[in-house]
Amino acid sequence: MSGWSNALALADYLASKLVDLEEWPQLATEWHLQSPLTVSINGGSKLRLRGRIDLILARAQPDDSQFSNANIWIADYKTNNTKSLFVSGKTPEIRLEKMRKKLVRGDAIQLGLYGMAARELGAGEINLSILSLRTELDRAQLKIGDLAQHSDFWGELYRMQETGIFGLRGHIRNEFGFNPDYPLATLPIDKEFLDEKWVLTHPAFADDEEDRS
Repeated sequence: MSGWSNALALADYLASKLVDLEEWPQLATEWHLQSPLTVSINGGSKLRLRGRIDLILARAQPDDSQFSNANIWIADYKTNNTKSLFVSGKTPEIRLEKMRKKLVRGDAIQLGLYGMAARELGAGEINLSILSLRTELDRAQLKIGDLAQHSDFWGELYRMQETGIFGLRGHIRNEFGFNPDYPLATLPIDKEFLDEKWVLTHPAFADDEEDRS
């Protein structure tokens, strides 16, 4: 009962942040991507997607369940204390690098894939946001162009898809939370070694300039 009450309170609080969006009269929730859906990246390569978009806002009713040049805003709900994805910087180069760091740290991958799926389905202007307890929908945090220009990153995802080479990164045993069963042989491996191996396996996923070197 406590868990359901907490979930209801979170849902009610997130929903309360939508009531003032008068310029976006159309919405769809739990919108299923038609499976299998492929999105085009990097000169014809195709990423295969499936999933369910938490919230889509639109200024007008899209036709035939497609987006057909619609101006849409995709929001992904996060119930933890997620920071905004809005990227600022004095120069385009600084903003580009900040966005890349968010991608390689996993902060914007899901939204990026959803945005590219909407583009594949014919959407015109595509806005993206994470909606959490700490963030608002007062303005879009990202445009699809902010993410799509990182072709090396999406190309590496495609290579992972086609080769099945993923790799392992992060803590083998978290101090808190669920711990899946890993082979015992991996337990003594230092995290730093796994990080180095990750960058060698996926150079486009390097976290910063030091990792790339």
